[in-house]
Amino acid sequence: MLINLTSFNIKKRSFHHGKICSLERIGPHEKNTLSIIFGSLLGDTHLEKRSLGIGSRFKFDISNKNVEYLSWLHKYFAIKGYSSLKKPILKTILTKEGKVFKFVSFNTYTFSSFNWIHDKFYLFDKSSNNFIKIIPHDIENFLTPLALAIWFMNDASKFNNSVILATNSFTLKEITSLCKVLYVKFNILASPHSGGVGKGLFIKILVGDMPQLKKIINPYIINSMKYKLGNHI
Repeated sequence: MLINLTSFNIKKRSFHHGKICSLERIGPHEKNTLSIIFGSLLGDTHLEKRSLGIGSRFKFDISNKNVEYLSWLHKYFAIKGYSSLKKPILKTILTKEGKVFKFVSFNTYTFSSFNWIHDKFYLFDKSSNNFIKIIPHDIENFLTPLALAIWFMNDASKFNNSVILATNSFTLKEITSLCKVLYVKFNILASPHSGGVGKGLFIKILVGDMPQLKKIINPYIINSMKYKLGNHI
């Protein structure tokens, strides 16, 4: 079921407030929280390793078209004590192409107990001196129905009578393994497709498997994101 945020008392916050050292933020993290985290990381959410490796924090960026979804995410993490209660504000940037892009973003606090997740999703590339996001080899252990729904809300787009999942930064091997997990865990057939020259690959859910996808994720999808299901709403 969609997590009912009204069931939490925002005044009864956990110990994870801003003034606690990241070394003291050690969890534990609930299953729903981990599902939201892993589902978000399969999309374009970024997990940043802070200086000296003391801890890591999540950075959520969503276009202004999906403000309601980001507001839902922020409220969940804020109520749980993972981030500030201050509501995210709309930001505007000018892209290299000269286009105006509006988005909403927020960060969680830094947690030392997020480092293991960073180690799963990132490899350090010496040539670029940066971390590169990867698909964990054991992703099937963390891809729950809720995680799948979060991934869908984060990165899915309508495509004719089906949907595609933007996996452009991952390799063919990684995407193929994700398709295998979708089939083994959820009985959903999907396949990798080219996004065009220099645009990487995406995952396409087969049209005949859309009812199965809807059955699994629909209980968790917020109303403003159900349009992505197209004719299968």
